[in-house]
Amino acid sequence: MPTDDQTLCVHFLAARSAASDLRSWVVKHYFLQDSQLDINMTTTLRQLDHVLRSETFYGYDISQAPPALLTPIRHYIRLLWDGQRTLSGEHFPKKLFLKHKRISEITEATHIRHKGQNDA
Repeated sequence: MPTDDQTLCVHFLAARSAASDLRSWVVKHYFLQDSQLDINMTTTLRQLDHVLRSETFYGYDISQAPPALLTPIRHYIRLLWDGQRTLSGEHFPKKLFLKHKRISEITEATHIRHKGQNDA
């Protein structure tokens, strides 16, 4: 049974927060400057999927990262794949990209709408 959008959105929000913290962990753990990791790439499907499939983030080994930073991302990606067989290669089905994009857009639109209501 496919995971509904509302459930995916909730898990995406948790993954987005964890990915931001994981990015900070990578910066500190590898003694990088913040500007070395493009913040706009933090929640791309490829970055998030690498956390699950190769234990890397921005190409850096994250096997020693705290589980609290990895678990929400892994859970979201598993739900996004929705039981489909994960391919060993780098290719994603187009519908997976579109589903992730839709979930990202829904959560962003909801965030902007709520932010506007709170500012009034």
